[in-house]
Amino acid sequence: MTTQYTTRITSKGQVTIPKAIRDRYGLEEGDYLVLEPRGEDLVVRKGQMVTSDEDFEALAARVAERFEDRGITREDVEDAVRWARNKQ
Repeated sequence: MTTQYTTRITSKGQVTIPKAIRDRYGLEEGDYLVLEPRGEDLVVRKGQMVTSDEDFEALAARVAERFEDRGITREDVEDAVRWARNKQ
């Protein structure tokens, strides 16, 4: 059986992550979380800041792999960047 936890969003948009979850996943004050919408669901996972060239290279490799898995080309990314720059 899967354990579920319920938490409430405050008027400031904050949520409290139950201690059992924080302990299990090693979450501490100041940590980053990534919120990833998936249809009607919201996936929450631990994130990290890129603090070195090595971290950046590892992040870039993961992004490139995800893009490749989804069929996103370099041209698609360049088109998206041009579109975003024109929106400003």
